Amino acid sequence: MKKHKGKFPMLHLKDRSIGTPGSNDGHGDVETNVVLGTGDVDIAGIIKEAKKQGTEYLTIEDESSRSVSQIPLSIAFIKSQLEK
Repeated sequence: MKKHKGKFPMLHLKDRSIGTPGSNDGHGDVETNVVLGTGDVDIAGIIKEAKKQGTEYLTIEDESSRSVSQIPLSIAFIKSQLEK
């Protein structure tokens, strides 16, 4: 984001369980999706930079079987970060 300032009017946010191995093809086990801010992706840092750059939309992607219960918690996390 810092390298391409102003090019992110919308961001797609997804967090994964701590210790999840990376993949070269972007495909991983959807059950590793966790509530934003609880995994090993620096979601707080990404939201901070997005706010600084004027990103308008933050989209949550949670494909896990727990998404119905996790998404409200992810929304609360995003709101808490935007209020800082």
